[in-house]
Amino acid sequence: MSERAMLVVMRVARMTKVHPKTDFTHRCGRCHEPVGIFPSGQRLLREQPNAEIVCDGCAGDPTAVLLAGEPLPGVRQEARESVEFDFTKKKLS
Repeated sequence: MSERAMLVVMRVARMTKVHPKTDFTHRCGRCHEPVGIFPSGQRLLREQPNAEIVCDGCAGDPTAVLLAGEPLPGVRQEARESVEFDFTKKKLS
């Protein structure tokens, strides 16, 4: 049996920059905080719909996650395309 994929994303409350196509419709599967998912993460979810969505707070040390493997394809480009973000002005469902 294969291990379930995990997508580590950032809590909306911690985001200072976002990609214009960020998806704000998901929540962390552990703490249920709202999260933002960049297009590369959205692609992963389409390819692996059973992937667990985990926020940076629940995942533990985010640097350990980043060092554990390569970023998803497109992440570096998305970072360059990101813009300033004020989560207090974002209406979340």
